[in-house]
Formats: sequence, C-alpha cells, structure tokens
Amino acid sequence: MRWLRGLAAGVGLALMPLAVHAQSVVVPADALDALIADAGLEGRVAHVNGPRTLHLGAEADMLHLGPASRLLVTLSALRLAERGLLDLDAPVKALYPGLHDRFLFEHWPTARQLMAETGGFAVPPYIGQTAKLDPYLQRSDPPGIWPREDVAGWALLVAIVETAADKPFGDIMRDEVLVPLGLTVADWQAGDGPQTQLAVLAAKGSNRLVATLARLLTRNRDAAAGRYLSPELFDALTADLAWSIPLSPDGRTSGLMLRHSQGRRYLMSLPGCGVTFTAYPDADLTLIFKPVEPCTPVVNIGSLAMMVAASFVPPAPDVTFADPVLPARLQSVDGLFRARPETPNPSLQARFRQVLQPVLGLYAPVEGGGYLQIDADVRVSIASRNGWRWETGAGQVLALDPAAPFDRFVLDGRVYERVAPTAEARYALWPLALILPILISGIAFRRVRVHRGWRFTGTLSAVTLLLLGAGVAGEWFLWAPALYDWDMPWLVTCARIVLFTGLLAAMGLTLMMLALLKDPAPPRNLLTRFHLLVLGLAGLATVILAGVWGLASSFSAT
Repeated sequence: MRWLRGLAAGVGLALMPLAVHAQSVVVPADALDALIADAGLEGRVAHVNGPRTLHLGAEADMLHLGPASRLLVTLSALRLAERGLLDLDAPVKALYPGLHDRFLFEHWPTARQLMAETGGFAVPPYIGQTAKLDPYLQRSDPPGIWPREDVAGWALLVAIVETAADKPFGDIMRDEVLVPLGLTVADWQAGDGPQTQLAVLAAKGSNRLVATLARLLTRNRDAAAGRYLSPELFDALTADLAWSIPLSPDGRTSGLMLRHSQGRRYLMSLPGCGVTFTAYPDADLTLIFKPVEPCTPVVNIGSLAMMVAASFVPPAPDVTFADPVLPARLQSVDGLFRARPETPNPSLQARFRQVLQPVLGLYAPVEGGGYLQIDADVRVSIASRNGWRWETGAGQVLALDPAAPFDRFVLDGRVYERVAPTAEARYALWPLALILPILISGIAFRRVRVHRGWRFTGTLSAVTLLLLGAGVAGEWFLWAPALYDWDMPWLVTCARIVLFTGLLAAMGLTLMMLALLKDPAPPRNLLTRFHLLVLGLAGLATVILAGVWGLASSFSAT
C-alpha cells in the first residue's frame, strides 16, 4: 500500500500545473457577451474567463499595447525588487544618478510613485526626435499629489530598471516577463523612435502575450504553475494602494487602478490608446479592450465594468474609511475652481488653453446645502453629507481633498483647483482688445517734435510691441520643437529673454508716463496727456496679464 500512496502522490504532483489551469469557468460566457453587446462594445472586448480566452483572435497577431506596455514595465520593476536589485521606495535620484538637480524637486518621487503615475512630471505635448530623456523630465507638481498619464515618468522608470539590471530593457523583458510566463521574444516588439525608453512604451505584443497578462491579473502564476511574484509584491500590484482618491477606498496601486462598486472590487489598467484591461480577481475574469486605429477612446468602459461587477462578482465586506477631522476654521468653501488639466505641460499653448477652460463656482457651507455655479444660467444644488462630501440631485459626489480642503476637490473623478477671479477668460483675455490698440497708438508720440521725452515714449512703445511679439511667438512656436526635436533648449531661453525684456519695456512705459505727466513742458493738450496716461496704464496691465498667463515665470526652458 505504501508504494500505491507514493504513486498517487507522484501523479498528483505531476498533474498540479494542469489543476491550476483547469479551474471551472465562473462567469457564463453568453451572459457576459450579452452585457458587452448591450454596452455597444461588441467586437471591441475580449475576455479571459477562467482557463478560456474568447474573442481575442489568432495568438500570433500583434497589437499596439499602449497602456499594457506600462504594465510590462511594472512587472519588470516588481521582479527586480523581489530579487533585491531595486528599492521601490527609494527616491529616483538615488536609483538613476544621471538625473540633474535642475528639476528642483523638494522631495524626489520614488519608483513606486512612478508606477502609480504620481511622480509629478509634466506631460510632453508630443514625442519628438531627440534621443535624450532629459527634455521630457519637467516638473509639474510635487510627487504623490495627483495621478495623470505620465509618459515621462514611465520612460524614467524604464531607465531605472535598465540601470538596476545593468542590461537593456529587451533583455529584461525576456528574462523577467516573457520566459517566466512561457512566452518567447517573438511575442513582444519594442516601438520605433530615437528615444529608447519612450520606444518601449510604444511596443507591440502578440495576442498570446495580451491573454497571458490578462490572466496574470487574477492568477499569480508563472508557466510552471509557481508564483510569478511574491504575495507581498502581487498585493502591491493588485490590492495595496500607493495613492488613494480623497475620502474613497479607490485609487492607484503600483501599476493599476483599484475600483469598488457596491462592495465589489475590480482592477483597471491605466488609461490610454491601446490594449487596456479590467480584471475581477474574485471572479477569475479579465476583460480585454482591444485597440482601434486611429485611437478612439471607449467612453463607456466604466459603466460596463460596474455592470459586470454587479452581475458576476460576489460582494466583499464593506470597505470603510474614517472621515478626517474638520479644521476649526473650515466653515464654508466658497470660490472659483477650474478642472485640473489632464495633460499639463509648461508650454504657452497649454497654459493658454487652460485659461480658456470654464470656471466652476462652489458655494458650500460645511453644514447644510450649497450649490455649484456652472455658468451664468446653470446652478446645481448640493447637499452636505459630513462636511467633506456633498452630493447633487443626480448622484454626483463632490469630495474635498483633506490635504488642501480650501483649494482642491474631486467631482466625478475630475480634480478641481481654486483659481483667482482674474483667471477667468473674460478677465485674462478680453483686456487684449484694449491693450494692443493702446500700445500701437503709443507709436504716434514719435511725431511729437518739441520734446525728446515724448518722442522716446513713442519709440519705447514700438520696441515694447516688437519685443513682446517676438518673445510670445518664440514661446508659442519654438518651445516644443526646440526641446523635443532639435535638442536646442537655449532657443527657448533666448525667446524668454526677449519676452522678459519686452515686459521691462512695458514697465518703462508706465515710468515714462509718471515722469512726463509731472513735466510742465509741452504739449499741454489735455487729450494728449490723457493718451499718455492710458498708455502707461496699458504697459502696467501688460505686465499683470503676463503674470496671469504664467509668462513671467523663469528663463529656463523647462
């Protein structure tokens, strides 16, 4: 009998890998397909349902990975961390010594924050022809504040992973992802481009790779049915929050978005154009949203994700969180707020577009009701739940950020930040209709022959217009190509020097106005003197307006 028990144990061990992959299908495929069709996404959604992969296509077909490329970078970083080659909580300055101190981070982001897309880097307007990584690494916020689609942060993480492993990312992919998951080098292909770290983010992958990643989000198993990641690091990927939405159990893990709907938990890959996932670990199910060229965002992914969760995922115990203590001076939150840009960058074009965004008025006492003033004609009532959270009649939730309750709140997933009244477009842009004609009219003072001070004012008006026009044009047209195509940031610095000189000339108009109005010399014509007064005020308004637009910032291109 002993030999029979030994034989049974041996057979059991031999069949263990098959048992792992032979779990029953939890979700009825027909019912799931019906939900997908009702959402209008038939043909765009495949699913890994238990051991089965449905509607994805031929295994060898290549897809533009997009956001799935970031998941591959995350997996590589987690595998290196498991082997002790990478400290996820160390500042990136220590992990990648090639960084320059010019970024002036008060606290450098960590590799974990880069995976959560809270590194604080600005989003470049496009990917150019420069082979350097530095131009893309521009600070926008302190790290850990708010997540965004952080192309620069992911490129930096690729460089950090290459530094930690001391080999190119293609070899890291082979050793840490492809081979352990039973794939080959033919299943992944890096994108094209002069900047190698950014090219990794433009990679293509086979349907076999996509299905394997989808299954990995619910089963921590490698090709040999062993653990692919340690339990702690798998939890870091799928459960532990690296950043959370204020007053919410939802947020970002180290590489994914964690969501809850009526007590049901699910994971979503980071957004973008390409392959995206929605995974339900408690149902052994992952939806795969296939890319469509040209990129067309799927607007109802979120509603489909919640419908699938409500239909097929068993509810977990309620997720609770403690409300923060209200500051004693927080009696009401009144002011103007504007949606935080999804892809902020320091270019003048981006700042100009931000000025054009509508401003939202919030008038909300901590106790009782308040309202949102969306525009001059639309007012939405809100009711307070606990002083930190309000709800509209339509069920929209508004939550203050406990870190900055006077200055920031979240409404339906969008971040709104306080702005000054002068940040409204009517205050920031319409004055141009008055200022420009006045500055142009100042050139007429060059015809005043009786006093050289008055003639100099006319010359100064012409110089001001010329310098401001050249500086703004340089900032508008040269900023992006100088950084990302030509690798000539000094061109932007030159444009800003010209712009700042123009602002100094505009201030000179104001000083000339004060000096000449005190001068009893002719002309004594009241209309001419009033013209001079208006011209000086226009010069002062030009400087103020430059501050509102963020033009008067720094000489550095970044």
